[in-house]
Amino acid sequence: MRTIFFRLAVLSLLALGAAPTSASAALTVSDVRIGAQPAFVRVVVDFTGGRVEINEADATDPAVRDGSARVDMRHNAIVAPARDRSAQGVRARVALASANRASVRLTFDRLRFKYVRVFALHGPERLVIDLYRSKPPNTTASEIRTGVNRCLTLRSVSRTGHRFRVRGTELNLFEGSFLLRVRDAPGRVVGRRIATERGGWGLDVSYSGVTTAQAGTVEAVAEVGEGRLAGVPRSGARGAHSLRAIPRGAARGCVLLVRLRRSTLRWPRRTPRSRPDAGATGNSRYAPAACAGTASRDVSSRGTPAGCR
Repeated sequence: MRTIFFRLAVLSLLALGAAPTSASAALTVSDVRIGAQPAFVRVVVDFTGGRVEINEADATDPAVRDGSARVDMRHNAIVAPARDRSAQGVRARVALASANRASVRLTFDRLRFKYVRVFALHGPERLVIDLYRSKPPNTTASEIRTGVNRCLTLRSVSRTGHRFRVRGTELNLFEGSFLLRVRDAPGRVVGRRIATERGGWGLDVSYSGVTTAQAGTVEAVAEVGEGRLAGVPRSGARGAHSLRAIPRGAARGCVLLVRLRRSTLRWPRRTPRSRPDAGATGNSRYAPAACAGTASRDVSSRGTPAGCR
């Protein structure tokens, strides 16, 4: 009897001793860092305790061209001491918005960015927010031609008249759906095409409204993996057409970018006008995540390379 009582007492003490450990493992915001990459500005929210799951993050203000963005992180008993950081022309403020919900508010110059990509990295735990610049890449290093796991690649871009012939490959995209866009030097969308392709593909995308020779960008974006990316119309949004949405929590944000040289983008004579891009203002709730890859890492040079997995 004494032996049984002693064992029960030991188990009770162990259970009581475990309680503080569990409580101390709450997911807690520890720091906010901001750094510049060739194609985007990266905001990293560091956490201690717990684990960051991307389906707990939500880009609640995806109209990034208006100069602001917001990402909410919902996690049971999350702890978010106020943090306020400014660097690279971006201000990031983290606070506890309500019980079990932390908010990351970003502000920057209007029209400076076109997409916001949100994803998680582990070991250590981080919530990563990438702000993609609206203006064309100015170096080869700023281009992103291949996605992680090769879910999308851009092999070549050539201009004929008022259109570009874009060639690439697709691998395991949801329904093979992706979006091609052409942007001018200020970052305005001047052409687009929604596509559903499998394997190798070659597509023409027309553009209009360009009166002088200038640099530009050809982009490809698609929904795949885990994460969020704002700035492209989803299913049901005006101009979304057949581009279907993936369930909440199932998209990872990536972007493919190919720069156009200064003399490449121009408007030839006697060409038909193309339809405007309904998603150019970035007012849709979410954007499909482009499967993309780049050798860039988070601002601490730790963890997994940016891109879809």
